[in-house]
Amino acid sequence: MSIPIVDVYDALYRMGFKGDNTGFFYLAYAAYLCLNSPHPELMLNEQLYAMVGKRYHARAKQVRRRIFRTIDCVWNTSPQQMIDLTGMSRDHCPGGLETTRLLIGCVWFNHKKTANSLWRLKI
Repeated sequence: MSIPIVDVYDALYRMGFKGDNTGFFYLAYAAYLCLNSPHPELMLNEQLYAMVGKRYHARAKQVRRRIFRTIDCVWNTSPQQMIDLTGMSRDHCPGGLETTRLLIGCVWFNHKKTANSLWRLKI
């Protein structure tokens, strides 16, 4: 089952991110790549930034920097949404790969909930 990228956008919005910068789209595409991979846990490494960069014609360092700046912006302005949705602690700002992992978890949880609801309707 392929997960559409709009579901990733929705999860990012619920986490407090805004779609007004490239870091938002880099982070969304990173999560999308992982979610549609047969082994998403193997994708969560620094090479992920290079894969996103290839799609957007940017260097891996640029992708990483934009993602971190976007996360910092959300963390410094409204971290509560991210904390509430992911259940993470408030003691540190998550990094790029950690946020991608949390985002994947949110999207999977939402899909699981939707799938269970649809399954119940068929009974």
